[in-house]
Amino acid sequence: MGKITVLKSFAVPKLIYPLTVLHSPDQVYTNKIKKMMFQFLWDIKPDKISSDKNVHDYGHGGLKMLDIDKFIQSLECSGIKRIKLQPYSK
Repeated sequence: MGKITVLKSFAVPKLIYPLTVLHSPDQVYTNKIKKMMFQFLWDIKPDKISSDKNVHDYGHGGLKMLDIDKFIQSLECSGIKRIKLQPYSK
């Protein structure tokens, strides 16, 4: 759980700005991010809990790991909201 906290506190904030300013990354790039996060989490050993279950709550057998795909989608939605709320200027 400590490594997940480290990822959420230090690695994810480094991704927020590029993901909000640049175009959405393709699936290859997203998979590389996931791979690096899980390699850090499990010390480059095989996963002890499947990566699909890691994102679940503790009560459902997960570790509350960040789902990077949903995170990127939420950043895209916040960008749409920002554009919609901007006043139209000529």
